[in-house]
Amino acid sequence: MMTPEGGGGGGGHDHGGPDAKKPEKPNASTPAVTLSDVTRSQLEAVLEAFKSLTESVENAVLQDIRQSFGELGVALKLVDQAQINGHAAMIWQELAMLLSNDTVEGSEVTRLSEADRVYLITKRHLQGLRDQFGIGHAEHANQITASHEAPEPFRTSLAGFWQPYVRMQSGLSANNLAKAQKEIAALSAALATIDASVLNEESADTWAREARNVATILTQLERAKDLVTFRAAFALLSDEVAVLARGYGFGDVGRVYELHCPMAFDGRGAIWLQPSDEVRNPYVGESMLTCADRVELISARGPPQGAPASDSGEHKGHAHE
Repeated sequence: MMTPEGGGGGGGHDHGGPDAKKPEKPNASTPAVTLSDVTRSQLEAVLEAFKSLTESVENAVLQDIRQSFGELGVALKLVDQAQINGHAAMIWQELAMLLSNDTVEGSEVTRLSEADRVYLITKRHLQGLRDQFGIGHAEHANQITASHEAPEPFRTSLAGFWQPYVRMQSGLSANNLAKAQKEIAALSAALATIDASVLNEESADTWAREARNVATILTQLERAKDLVTFRAAFALLSDEVAVLARGYGFGDVGRVYELHCPMAFDGRGAIWLQPSDEVRNPYVGESMLTCADRVELISARGPPQGAPASDSGEHKGHAHE
């Protein structure tokens, strides 16, 4: 069955060291593989099935959730693997196996808490599909901003959530579980103080769903008693924070980078965010501190003009001795 850490990914990586390849300069993401129109359509159907699953989870009806997991499984089986060749076929085989396990477990859940857990893991695996095949990559963030741009006061209030997330990431990169755990309370407090009253009705409903996802993940972090379990929940949190960064932004906090570690969780990979492009990997910590195969600038909203920049924009990663 599934592993709770989940995650898509794969590919080369940077272990650091004097001859190591520096992380790429931030630029726009490009699909990792080329797909035929038929395959792309089939994969988009998988994402549509996942959207239906999301609605079922939000409605919190167990029978509907189990049925939606089953429908996602059917959509997976309809993807014609014979149409996917070369390296793309290897990527799809792994993702299909993980997602198939998710759908089997999800179709058998007996409690809503269990459904939430399986859903969040499935969500991570679907993010791997988006990342690897370039399918609907920005869809989640676009759902946030499709109707109206979030007002500046709301984006600014999210800065209170970004800051403890960064401290948690820093603690994990140093293998310091206690430091990372300390930020759970700060994240919960920041989440509770975000004022969504300035949003229109549709945007407020969307934010409420995101806030529930984050609250569920924070509960998982509270229950984590070791670095392995904590990092698995942190990967889920990072997915949500990336959605917030792309969809809303965090006000004038400076630069926000999204990074990807291909080595996390036995090679399944995971993303995280930082205020600097100096790689500090929270998943492998000090053993491979500068391991990252993607460094992307996703927000550059800086402090007022004349204020010092948060970082120089230069790549300063180095091997940990």
